[in-house]
Amino acid sequence: MRLFATEGIDGLSMRSIAQEVGVSPMTPYRYFEDKAGLLRGLWQFSLTSLHERLTAAVITKRSGRARQRALFVAYLDFWESNPDHFWLVHLTQGMRNAAVDDVVPREVPVYADLFSLMRQTTHEMADQIGAKRTWAKLSEDVTFAMLLGYLQSVLMNYLYPWGDRAELRATYVEQLMICKEQCLLRGPAPPILPLTKARTHPRKVRAL
Repeated sequence: MRLFATEGIDGLSMRSIAQEVGVSPMTPYRYFEDKAGLLRGLWQFSLTSLHERLTAAVITKRSGRARQRALFVAYLDFWESNPDHFWLVHLTQGMRNAAVDDVVPREVPVYADLFSLMRQTTHEMADQIGAKRTWAKLSEDVTFAMLLGYLQSVLMNYLYPWGDRAELRATYVEQLMICKEQCLLRGPAPPILPLTKARTHPRKVRAL
């Protein structure tokens, strides 16, 4: 992680890692078959820490809504306090060894634990608000996309003149909760209807 923080993905060569640790250039191959295998080990390391943080946050809450909010907050807390881990996990998922039947990132063992925790909190919130579980996956996909969008915005756009970050974060979490609830209750958003002639009539526009 120190090499990645200072030199980026190019710094994660087997040779540079061996030099950092103080072993022979071939020693890392005893533990990782190639760079893709090394990355999977790093994902497992980062995501295990994330799972532990999320579990600790959720377990202290009782209601479905409270547990869901705690998961959102802990997720943002973890990545914002560990930006190098965020970029490593999310920027290197496409790196695979095409010469062998390399696994896809979701097959890193801890992914299953994270997905299970996400589904658990979704079901608990659905049960509390009286929603069926029909749209559970949709609600997870939408809010996960929103979480990543927030993190990429605040971690990448450091030149943007953000206002009060604590206020922004708190407001965003509440918007996540609203979105989650609406998805669970209503499912896919209705189509956007075209403007009617009455709504676009020139006289009405001038009157307005």
